[in-house]
Amino acid sequence: MSKLTRIMLDRSVTKKIGVYHGVQDIKTLDENLNLKSLLINDVINEEMNSLIKEAYKISCSTEKVQEMTIANLKNLECMITQESKGLDGLEAFFTYIEKDEWMAAEPTEEEELDPKATYLMLVPGFEGHHEVFTTLCERLKVQAVAFQYGPELINANVSEMAANIKKFMNKRIQLKSKFYLLGYSFGVNVALELAALFEKEGHLCARSRSILSSYKPVFILFFSTPTGHIGVVYCLDSSPDALRAQLDAYVGHLSDAQLQNNLVEHMYKLMNGQDSAGLMLKLEQINSWEEKIELCVNKLRGIVNFSHQYKRCILQGAYTRIMLAKEYQPNFKLQSDLVLIRCIPHPKIKNLADDYGLSKYTTKLVQVFNIEADHTSALYDCRVTSIVNRLLDPKLLEAFKNKNLCFSYVADRTRGL
Repeated sequence: MSKLTRIMLDRSVTKKIGVYHGVQDIKTLDENLNLKSLLINDVINEEMNSLIKEAYKISCSTEKVQEMTIANLKNLECMITQESKGLDGLEAFFTYIEKDEWMAAEPTEEEELDPKATYLMLVPGFEGHHEVFTTLCERLKVQAVAFQYGPELINANVSEMAANIKKFMNKRIQLKSKFYLLGYSFGVNVALELAALFEKEGHLCARSRSILSSYKPVFILFFSTPTGHIGVVYCLDSSPDALRAQLDAYVGHLSDAQLQNNLVEHMYKLMNGQDSAGLMLKLEQINSWEEKIELCVNKLRGIVNFSHQYKRCILQGAYTRIMLAKEYQPNFKLQSDLVLIRCIPHPKIKNLADDYGLSKYTTKLVQVFNIEADHTSALYDCRVTSIVNRLLDPKLLEAFKNKNLCFSYVADRTRGL
């Protein structure tokens, strides 16, 4: 079994256990609970037993599997995460596909948000899905909201993606004068564009307030010190320049046709969980990208429970974002702070500036932090969260310190509170 397949299975195990027990993340459950007490009936027990044995390569009886605790699963999950190091090719950028089409179509997962709260806004990489930030969010000292690229963005450019996210965000969150953004991989490009839009909005608001003050003296005191939106943009091991270099290093210098073929083959594996015999041979005989998409879509018919439209969106969206990454050249200077969290570079990457060239896009000095992780495992490194927390506003940290993080639940479901 490939490293990628094991990572996918590991996510399926933890996600299904959470669904069966009515929680989003098994890490919120008591570590001493065993699977026997968590799962519901014999059918579910058998399904989970098979999935756990396949994901973690456990050779033991069903009874032994049932005795496994949440703590045991966490340890196994850490082992799988460590195996993610060393992924190469397109596996370095695409490791996850949402199995729920409806969830994949939403800009964010539907939850109650406090519009006046401060959030760390997370922008995913090529995968375009919020799931990749699960580990990173566990130790944050600020609330986070993760965006994802819905089907309406499969042909959008970077500026259009940022504008779409901003439009949705404005309906749910009240932007503060100081904002926090974190982008990973391709998401750094979108995060930079978002920051430019936020700053522009803040500048226009401040300008309109100044004009209002000159015409209405009653407002002079209220708007005497207009301020714009200036924030912090965390760039997790990427920049426009670095991403092009990373694509060349991990994927190689491929022709457009070779890239299309490799991408279709890889996304087929992600959707199906295994390779397709003869798929690459057929792809090499086709010149049209649209025909290659249809070949993959039809080959998956009856194998996966995805609509044809969803399969096309996955393929087209992935290809569009790769091509955008190769061409993206911002032409703005941000007032916000740029923070580069730099990983160990791929051995094939040469002559990349220490700040990944981010100084071209800001009027300030780029802060650079180095971590001992590679690009593929950056999202699972706890030092990333520590760096984010370190640069938060002291008022946010104080509020977190004083906040009650406990939640209430019914210990005995047969009795009321």
